[in-house]
Amino acid sequence: MALVVASAQFAGEHVPTDLMLSELAAQHGLATDEIWITRYKGNSSQQMAAYGRRPVRESIVFWRKNG
Repeated sequence: MALVVASAQFAGEHVPTDLMLSELAAQHGLATDEIWITRYKGNSSQQMAAYGRRPVRESIVFWRKNG
């Protein structure tokens, strides 16, 4: 199974969505095979105004069922 996800920034803090979803998947019987980072993108204009430009990543996460 694969899913395209983008990380985010909230109140200046990076939220690594791909890694967080991989932890949740592991708790539910899925193993993370790979995470491909496909690109880095800018954050919202509101975040850039308050915290500067900090790119966040878009990635494809690959999981497989354990067993």
